[in-house]
Amino acid sequence: MPDAHVATAVQARLLLAVELRPLLNLLIQGPKSVTDLAEHLELNVQRAYYLVQKLVKVDVASVITERRGGRTVKMYAVPQPWFIPYEVTTAEALESFVGAQVQPRIEERVREILRVYVNQTGDHRGFWLSADGLSLGDDRGTAQDLWEGDQNLLFTIGAIRLTAGQVKELKRSLVSLAHEEHTHPSTPRQTYDFAVLLVPRRDA
Repeated sequence: MPDAHVATAVQARLLLAVELRPLLNLLIQGPKSVTDLAEHLELNVQRAYYLVQKLVKVDVASVITERRGGRTVKMYAVPQPWFIPYEVTTAEALESFVGAQVQPRIEERVREILRVYVNQTGDHRGFWLSADGLSLGDDRGTAQDLWEGDQNLLFTIGAIRLTAGQVKELKRSLVSLAHEEHTHPSTPRQTYDFAVLLVPRRDA
C-alpha cells in the first residue's frame, strides 16, 4: 500500500496490543488531547497520559499543539495506514499471528451473546445434539431465537449448502448493507458488532 507506515518490532507490539485497540482507534480518527482520551475511554487522566506516551516514545503517535480557550494544548494522533509485517512480530506461526487479534474479539462477542442467552433461558442450560447439529438451549429446547427470532440479534455456527451464485449474492448483499450508512448518513442507526466467516468445507 502506498505511503504506508511500516512497523518495526517495537511498534508492532503496541499496534497489535489488544488492550490498546480502543486508544489506537480514537487516535487514528483524529487528534485528541489527554483529557479527550480519558473521557472517551473512561480512564483517569494519568492513565490516559501513560498509555499515549507509550505510543509517542516509539513514534506510533505524534504530538500536535492546538489553541483551546486561549491556551496551548497538546494533541495526539496516530497516522494511517500502518503495515505490520508478520516477520517483525514474535508470533510462532501465522495461525497465532492472526489468532491473537481475532480470538479476543470473538470471545468478547460470545460474552455478549451469552448475556442474552442467560436472560432467555431457564436454570437448566446446556447443549442439544441432533442431526441438525449442536445447539445452545435449556431443558425445554434449543435457543432458536438466537438464530431465527425477531429480536435484533443473530448468533449461529453451522453448515449451509449454497450454490456459487448464492455465495456471490450473499457477499454482495452484505457489502452493500455495510456501505449503506455512507450513502444514507442521516438515517438513524445502531452500531452492531459484526463478524462473518463463510468457508467451503474441504470434504464438500
